[in-house]
Amino acid sequence: MTIALQASPGFRRGVLLASLGVALVEMGLFLVLWRLGTLVDPGADRRAALMFVAMGSAVTLQAMGVVGVAWVVVAVSRTTLLADITGVSLEHPWRRWRGAWTDVRRAWQHNGWLVLQVRGQWRRWHVRAAADAPALALVRAQLRAGVWLEGPAKHKYLARTTLPLVLGLTAAGVVLLLLVLRRLGSAGF
Repeated sequence: MTIALQASPGFRRGVLLASLGVALVEMGLFLVLWRLGTLVDPGADRRAALMFVAMGSAVTLQAMGVVGVAWVVVAVSRTTLLADITGVSLEHPWRRWRGAWTDVRRAWQHNGWLVLQVRGQWRRWHVRAAADAPALALVRAQLRAGVWLEGPAKHKYLARTTLPLVLGLTAAGVVLLLLVLRRLGSAGF
């Protein structure tokens, strides 16, 4: 028995086009801000020059983050799962894993994606499997008892593993924002 799961070509093409659109919007924003920077001269005002540098740095970091997330989404949309008598393999453009069904620690379906957590890896694998119910049933049949999560067990597991990370990043962002505001206040802004 062979199991093959991957996103449809139309879905992959749509994700790629959307990501290219995001990259083009970011390039347009850069061009507008670059042109604005060449037209407006801060002169001898040190604070205005610092604000231009701060704004340029913030926009650069924001663009890097947005384009990076877009690239991750493109890579994830190309994840494939292949399983046969020799084992299971998962791969996308920059990462590969090969093992056995017994190496899968947790699996669940969420919004058309098959999510797999594999022993020895901290990142999860996401395979687009929205329209392939027979292949999902085969995957589920191969897993050990208790590995497939659904309903309240899935929600409890996700809250336990995701919520601390989200709260920690939110707290770090608030602390960073307060430090920046304090620094700007002491610089006379």
